[in-house]
Amino acid sequence: MPLFYASYPITPASDLLHELSRLNALGVFTMQAEDEIAAANIALGAAFGGHLGVTATSGPGMDLKAETIGLAVALELPMVVFDVQRAGPSTGCRRRPRPPTC
Repeated sequence: MPLFYASYPITPASDLLHELSRLNALGVFTMQAEDEIAAANIALGAAFGGHLGVTATSGPGMDLKAETIGLAVALELPMVVFDVQRAGPSTGCRRRPRPPTC
């Protein structure tokens, strides 16, 4: 089954789009969508056309894709959604080591 990947570039899920776009010679099709909802709808359309429809997001985009995911379930179409999360706090803060005590 050919793979069709549609995604909106948002870190850290952007890495999937970058890597899969290099596999065009192997029959992997990629498309950069204008927003999260369009990415899910494109992937679902590809699944309706006989491809394995794949999309990815980073957290909040799952809410935006919920309606399309529900339609994919109701139609029983092969659509995969990756929810790529950052490791650690989302604010970029990290705990500083305590100075050594003597």
